Amino acid sequence: MDRRTLLRLAGLGAVTGGLSACGIASHDGIVVDGAGPAPVGAASGTPVRRPTWSPGLDEKALIRDFFYQPAGDDGPEPARARCRNYLGGEMRSTWKPGNEITVVWLDQEQFDAASPISRDDSVVVRVEFYALGRLTAKGLTALPTTQLITADFWVTPRSKNGNDKVITKIEYKSGDTGDIKNTMLLSSFALSQLYDYRTLYFFSATATKELVPDARYVYKSPDGPLHRKTVELLAAGPSDWLADIVTQPLDMKLKDSPTTDDGKIVVNLSQFDIKDPDLFDPLVAQLSWALLPEVKTITTRDASPIQIKVESVVKADAGKPYKSYNAAAARHSANRLFAVADGKVRRIRLREDVDPAVTFLDGTTPNQNQGIEWAACLASKNAPEDIGALAVVRIENGRPKLITYPRTDSSSEGRQIRFGSQPEKILRPIFVDRENLLAVADGALYHVRTTVDTGPQRIVIPGISGPITAFALSPEGRRLAVIAADRLFLVALNRELEGDKISAADIRRVPTVPTNLTGVGFTGEAWLAISGLHRGNAAIIMEISLDGGLIGRSGGQFWLTYRNFPSITSLMAYPDNPDPERGGGVGRVVYTANNSAYETNTISLSADVIGPKPEGKVINPFFLE
Repeated sequence: MDRRTLLRLAGLGAVTGGLSACGIASHDGIVVDGAGPAPVGAASGTPVRRPTWSPGLDEKALIRDFFYQPAGDDGPEPARARCRNYLGGEMRSTWKPGNEITVVWLDQEQFDAASPISRDDSVVVRVEFYALGRLTAKGLTALPTTQLITADFWVTPRSKNGNDKVITKIEYKSGDTGDIKNTMLLSSFALSQLYDYRTLYFFSATATKELVPDARYVYKSPDGPLHRKTVELLAAGPSDWLADIVTQPLDMKLKDSPTTDDGKIVVNLSQFDIKDPDLFDPLVAQLSWALLPEVKTITTRDASPIQIKVESVVKADAGKPYKSYNAAAARHSANRLFAVADGKVRRIRLREDVDPAVTFLDGTTPNQNQGIEWAACLASKNAPEDIGALAVVRIENGRPKLITYPRTDSSSEGRQIRFGSQPEKILRPIFVDRENLLAVADGALYHVRTTVDTGPQRIVIPGISGPITAFALSPEGRRLAVIAADRLFLVALNRELEGDKISAADIRRVPTVPTNLTGVGFTGEAWLAISGLHRGNAAIIMEISLDGGLIGRSGGQFWLTYRNFPSITSLMAYPDNPDPERGGGVGRVVYTANNSAYETNTISLSADVIGPKPEGKVINPFFLE
């Protein structure tokens, strides 16, 4: 069997002669073969170490390496000096950028295809890139707009007919360059190669004290161990947009760099004003998750190797459990897949026969498993393979209705959620937990109590105008990804235990290369999948970092492009589990395009069909949450 996963749509019935965009459906509804939708991707084979100028570089290699030079942790002046090594002529003396670094995404496909043009003694290379944002100590800060910028790079030999080529002019041809002209430019790929993308964790400000992930870029310097920098960044506090929903870290300073000693990671603090010894356990958990790359080289078990010392005196020994502090680590694996097909909720079972009992809805009188457009399923606590709660958007008389089923036993009855006025459109709802649901009706966000007979409460998001067209909840439930007005935002969610109220705190805008955004999902604690259009004519799915600075994991810029699809109409992701014993570092994505449903495990260069399309109906796949 090849990489294509053969899945069945439960109860779908016969489909004859159904040639879908990515597979041929046989008479029993199993996708058996097919070349698929010909996804196209790109990757760059640039070196991991920051390159240095040398004679003999061709024009494109010179330009590519120029975008590496701002990287470092030695300050702006050495970064400017490295950049000037690639410049010549008048530009070497007139180029005077400030201290800021702008991260840009080079369109590698265009760059590879660009043909250098000879002009007098120079060669001109046209480069197209997207300016994403400013690189700061707390990640990327998005520019006001993300747009395609075109620039001609003039490359000239320093000496006549020599091979010592340098950049003598950068001539901007299109795009608003006001935000980047006086900054140093660092490519997104150089960022992925020269920095370690680290997830930090801060405790929520509520009594539940769950860990909320944040992210940072740590420069891979031989002079400064990554784990020391990580602890220092943790001590510096959370990103501004999360500050209102998490607690500030305890005031601590490292006495020296963390060391490994007899299977322990020793963190020796010189300053730590703490009177309650019980607070060391949460700190061990916080450090264990922040230093997970180092922790899992020693053990993957729930016994932290972190030992905390204060002025070289042991205060918390190794061996403490830490995984339960991270709610994302308790999530079940993403092998429970459902879809809405022919107006019914159907379960898809991997490599199994068709299950005649698709969901409990099929046994209701009258049959309530019909007319459904969207659905969300929450796993049962006692039997995580089964549905514990369900919410559906049912179309009745051409209008959508949100109906919740807080229980799925024989006594369960659906409850219609009544908004102030009848909505024209309701998106797929999302479970926060068994008692709470998030829903978007006519572009507005609502908090729905599933077990209390109260009306939905509007959640106003400061700073976001325009209707919400897609949204996704993070694994721990405290961050919301939102698409509104063709822009992507992250929203910090307050959770008040009194009355179980959910409200929006601050936001972060996330720059995106695709436009006409149609879907978003969390593929990990610090990764997002987004769908939209690339250059307005190709449907695309990209996996990006929380701040939009990175595209693709594993050191490569990969994405899925479908040139023959008008758009991707729905997308849902299931995040990878951060637990080193359970997770594989890969999220899972399902989506609908061209009236057929697909899945991809890597968002790289392949996609698998998850079922033949019903006649005239769209398949909207989703995971058991």
